[in-house]
Amino acid sequence: MGLYQSGGIYSLRGNKISDRTFYEGYIKNLYKQVYKIDVVLREWDDVIGFQICSKPLVKYKHECFRLPMGPKGNIGIPKVIMKDEKLSVACIRGIFDTDGNFYLEKKKGKLYPRIHICTTSKRLANQIKRLIKLLGFSSFSMWTTKNKNWRVCYRMCIRGYKNCLLWYKVIGSSHPKHIQEFERLFKS
Repeated sequence: MGLYQSGGIYSLRGNKISDRTFYEGYIKNLYKQVYKIDVVLREWDDVIGFQICSKPLVKYKHECFRLPMGPKGNIGIPKVIMKDEKLSVACIRGIFDTDGNFYLEKKKGKLYPRIHICTTSKRLANQIKRLIKLLGFSSFSMWTTKNKNWRVCYRMCIRGYKNCLLWYKVIGSSHPKHIQEFERLFKS
C-alpha cells in the first residue's frame, strides 16, 4: 500500500494454490460488499491477488486503520480494536485466515491439531499473544526463526483438541482450507 504522485496503490496477494478459493469466494465478495469495488483477480508466479489504483482507498485504510505505507515490518493492531473483544476476535480471525495455518499431524495413530500464525512484526506477535491469552487459550507457544530473506519471523502455535475446538467456536475462520481441516478433525 502506498501513495504516489500518480495516485494510490493497494495490493493483496495470497498463495496461488491454497488461497485461490478464499480469494475467489470470500475476498472478492468482501471488497464488493465493504468498498463497492469489483476486484479483478490476477495471477503472478506463485501468488493470486489484485492491485487497485485508488488514492481514496489507500488514504482510508491509512487514516482509519492506521495501516502504514510500504512494508509492514512493525505493524500492530489499533488500540480501538485491542479494547473491544468482538473486534479483537474478528481481527485475529482475519490474521489467521491470511497469515495462519491449521494442520493435522499424525501422532500415535491419531490426528493432532495445531494452529500456526507467523508474522515479521514483533509488536503484532505480542498483541496476538496477549489477546489469545485473554480469550482463555492454553498451550500457546511463540518462537522466532529467520525466513529466506533473513528477516526474523515470530511464530505462534496453539496445540491440542481443546484449544482447537475453542478456536473454532470463539474465533473461527472464513478461509475454506481452514474450515476443511476443522471439519476433517471433527470427523476423525
